[in-house]
Amino acid sequence: MGREAQSARLSQVLDGLERGRGAVVEIAGEPGSGKTQLACWLAEQAGRRGLPVIWARAPRAGEGPFRVFRDAAGRTGLAEGSDPADPAAWYELIRQRAAGGVLLVDEMHRADPSSLELALRLIRSLSSSAPSPSPFVLVLAHRPRQSPPALLEALDLGVRTAGIVRVEAGPLDVAAVAALLDRWRRPLAVGAYGAGAPDAATAPAYALPSRTGASAAVLHTASKGLPGYLRLLVAAGFDAGLWPDRAGGDEDRLLREAAPLLAELGALSGPARA
Repeated sequence: MGREAQSARLSQVLDGLERGRGAVVEIAGEPGSGKTQLACWLAEQAGRRGLPVIWARAPRAGEGPFRVFRDAAGRTGLAEGSDPADPAAWYELIRQRAAGGVLLVDEMHRADPSSLELALRLIRSLSSSAPSPSPFVLVLAHRPRQSPPALLEALDLGVRTAGIVRVEAGPLDVAAVAALLDRWRRPLAVGAYGAGAPDAATAPAYALPSRTGASAAVLHTASKGLPGYLRLLVAAGFDAGLWPDRAGGDEDRLLREAAPLLAELGALSGPARA
């Protein structure tokens, strides 16, 4: 919803892959801006074209190298620990696994050092002008304000040289918010985005309580046009009369919807959390 320009650009990337051309796609945006939803939309379109899709996600915590890519590696060789610290072996394994398809990496700003180095190597390889014998599309979704400088530098360089496609998930306009609210009243089919897609990609069917009378314009202002914030307000049964002191009267559903956000806040230090 409201991402027509971004969707068109992502479709062009898939067109290129079908013609044998790989690419690096950066999906950038603030928390709650809908980066994961754009990645899920790309995964759905790739699946419809018969292109394989592999998901990877940077965990909030964990031990060992290459944590971001362990699920993407599958149950082969390195994934089972035969040589868990060899960068060259991981590079070749990921390239082989992703060949001809789409590798989606979510929350790249949380990458561990070894995963970051692997991502940078993949970026350099895919964004070069030399043709690849096994092309694929690497999608990196991240929050620029939280991403390591090395990643930002590599992505900015690639965008300037036209080697990387940058898709920005900015705020939605009022019309898109209205359409999104209507969409959330209709449940999303289970598995619409393929195996391995993040749970956060599927929005529940929330019905706006009739007693609020909240218009799309009011919710757009309160949420700043960010889909993630909008979902929290809708889950709470948004009440313009209570805002901004409270979102609404359904605190239990608000807390359930906000679980990922609360987990992220809980991982911060005391001063950062304050």
